[in-house]
Amino acid sequence: MKNDTLKGFCALVVTIVTLLVFSTNHASAFEVITGSVTEISGPDDLKLNPDKAIIAVDVFGDSDRSVNGVTFFSDRAGRGDGVVEEGKVQSGDVSVTTAAANSIDNWAGAQAFTGGTEGSAANLAEIMRDIRWNGAPNPVNVTVAGLTAESIYTVQLLFNEGADRDRGWDVAVNGDLAVDNFSSEGGDGTWTNANSFSYNVNATATAEGTIAVSLQNNIGGADQVAADGNPILQAVIVSSYDPPKVLVDIDLTDDELGELASIPNAGTLGGTFDAEVDTPSVTEVDGVKAVTLDGTNDWYVGPDSAPLTGDADRTVEAWVFNPELATEETIVAWGRRGGGDGTNWSMLYGNHNTWGSLGGWGGAADMPFVAGQAGGPEAGKWHHLTLSYNKSSNTRSIYVDGFLSNSENDGNPLNTWAVANDNETPLPIVIGNQNEANGTRVDNLSGSLSIAKLKIYDQALDASTVFSNFDGDRSAFGLGGPLVASFSSESSAIIGGQSTTLSWNILGADSISIDNGVGDVSGTTSVSVSPSETTTYTLTATDADGIEKTASVDIKVTLPSPSSAVVIHQWKFEEEGGAGTTLVDSVGSADGTIVDVGGNDGTVGGGSVTLAGGGKNDSDYVKLPSGLISSLSSASIETWVTQKSAQNWSRVFSVGSASNNVMHMSFTKGGNINENEWRWNAQSNITLGNFGGQPTNPIDEQVHWVVTLDDTAGEGDKTKVTIYKNGTEVSSGETDNNLSGLNDRDFFLGRSQWGDNAANASWDEFRIYNGALTADQVELNNTAGPDGEPPAAPPAYSNDFNEYADGTTDLGDGSTIFGAAARVLGGRLQLTRDGEGLGFSSFTVPAMEGTSKGFT
Repeated sequence: MKNDTLKGFCALVVTIVTLLVFSTNHASAFEVITGSVTEISGPDDLKLNPDKAIIAVDVFGDSDRSVNGVTFFSDRAGRGDGVVEEGKVQSGDVSVTTAAANSIDNWAGAQAFTGGTEGSAANLAEIMRDIRWNGAPNPVNVTVAGLTAESIYTVQLLFNEGADRDRGWDVAVNGDLAVDNFSSEGGDGTWTNANSFSYNVNATATAEGTIAVSLQNNIGGADQVAADGNPILQAVIVSSYDPPKVLVDIDLTDDELGELASIPNAGTLGGTFDAEVDTPSVTEVDGVKAVTLDGTNDWYVGPDSAPLTGDADRTVEAWVFNPELATEETIVAWGRRGGGDGTNWSMLYGNHNTWGSLGGWGGAADMPFVAGQAGGPEAGKWHHLTLSYNKSSNTRSIYVDGFLSNSENDGNPLNTWAVANDNETPLPIVIGNQNEANGTRVDNLSGSLSIAKLKIYDQALDASTVFSNFDGDRSAFGLGGPLVASFSSESSAIIGGQSTTLSWNILGADSISIDNGVGDVSGTTSVSVSPSETTTYTLTATDADGIEKTASVDIKVTLPSPSSAVVIHQWKFEEEGGAGTTLVDSVGSADGTIVDVGGNDGTVGGGSVTLAGGGKNDSDYVKLPSGLISSLSSASIETWVTQKSAQNWSRVFSVGSASNNVMHMSFTKGGNINENEWRWNAQSNITLGNFGGQPTNPIDEQVHWVVTLDDTAGEGDKTKVTIYKNGTEVSSGETDNNLSGLNDRDFFLGRSQWGDNAANASWDEFRIYNGALTADQVELNNTAGPDGEPPAAPPAYSNDFNEYADGTTDLGDGSTIFGAAARVLGGRLQLTRDGEGLGFSSFTVPAMEGTSKGFT
């Protein structure tokens, strides 16, 4: 059985590597850790084999149906020959039980499938209509029992969304996360009325002869990204496992040094690979024996490629050393050059930005190591390269040292030539060169590299198998020791004062440490750092033998954008009491109070003021002094607030004198927590609505709100209004209004100028600034939270020069007085002297704390 540590590691690293894949598919959040996901347009795409199918189930089907010779048994009681009980089907010794609380007959319309044996397309369309499902976070569980213990089986789960919906969940197999954020549209597929999707996995039965599959949101990995997390299922197929055949198997690491005229093939194709022109030699390259091709007339011609032609599934694995990268260097190839697109198959180790790893003769069949980029794996080192093609998804993938480097599935399926252009001569597999259209080779694409091992399979290996094969060999190729699969930062650039998270995935390390004051991080996979300046963090992983591997990440630190805004009023709500309690303004001495209205009391304590909410005439509220913002040209209003329950049109704040002269922000529109409003009625009216997502103010969840009012930032010097939620801009607008036109007689928290309900909410902090905060400052405040310090005033230089004697040229404060005419005279700085011809003079102030430059 697979080593548990390795299996867990694969589940981690495949997720990370998938983030690095450059694909022609649209971006998606799902990650396939084990198995594969394929789109099906008819029965043939399922690759059903009646001799290998052990049991097939039509989940909640209305009757048994046959598809390409395989009977799908309905698991609905009374509807099929294999039903044991509701949700359970038995065939021989093997049973499949699907446990889900809900089911729907004819949930989806019939798909327009094509192909297959007579009647199979229509039968599959009916199978894909009915579902069993469960409401998140509850799972749909599938249990296969009666299997041979410790044996491998192929399990297929079939899904048809029935429409283009945003639904997703995770898939676990035998308790291990297999797919993160899967969807019934194939994860990153798009539903049509002519397709469905299949999840396929080779799973090992437990000692009890069972395989358990669970469909459920947030089993592990990333958080759910879909709006709907309810899992669904239409069908289950269990088949005997058909392991990949190794058609070509070459290992030269134990060969004798010297010329090698013929290479025996230990794979099922048999035969030999024979040198066609010159005879290459086995040499020792960086401690490993390998056949070395010199790039001139060095290649081998092997057996016919017939099992690997057309659109056949395939995988090529090779350990290769390339001393210097060229545009196109051939490792192994079959098919032939000359077209059309997708008719050649050449595994390359080159640096071209279109065909660096795969030459398919044009179109989508070509593929670089990294999408759209030139370059390849580092020259002068041994690398494990794996190139695969999956027919069912038309996916071409290139792996480097166990990890996916690039993957594409656009264009037409491959159609690799089997014969030369005479339509008779079979085309061989060639090591180190490619076949021309007439089936011969010429000396223009031969590789200049060394090959130690080469395997060709008749299947597309999955990511975990590729990694396992790499991991088993890597020590022999000088890649032993801890394996640093990834080391990254959540953000590559932050603002001074912010934090970012360093994350890593490592195999085989006894200890892990990070420099620059982080220290030992063994046993963890992430740490938060807050560098004060641009910093390179280096991670060191050490194994039991003392072998060290390092990786580094750079974090750029910049200063926040400057602003003249300074906090002029700040209520921290540190008092204890009820109605009548004074709420101290710790900055501007504009103390507020809790106003007693009725039985719905307001209180302050524990660092927040809380209002009970209810009818306006029965509910306490917070009143701040008048005249707080009307004298300002620009301002920012900031608060951290938690809505406790939705009240009709209740307010976060409201400042004004009447409904036609007011600025307010509401928690809700009416009682709808998915809608809100900011309004300013004065010289003209402006309303911004429904900002900040849904719900706009989640119940019992603290929200950081900032409203900035910049009197000249709008077009034509209009006032620009910007609203931020939790550090991110969510709405903006422009208005002819200015603060001088706002009669701020009444400044309320939780109370309206209209007859609306008082708010049921808690405020942890309330601030007013004398200018518009920048986006950087808002983000910093959000990170710091209500207990953090507000932005300080920007640094300034001031000197009246009164304390210096006449003739002084050094002030002693780091500034520079330059030039013959420059001096202090009579309590002022003199830089020119008329008629004396003393030339240029200047006064320079150095960078002050918190700034990067001074001024002259």
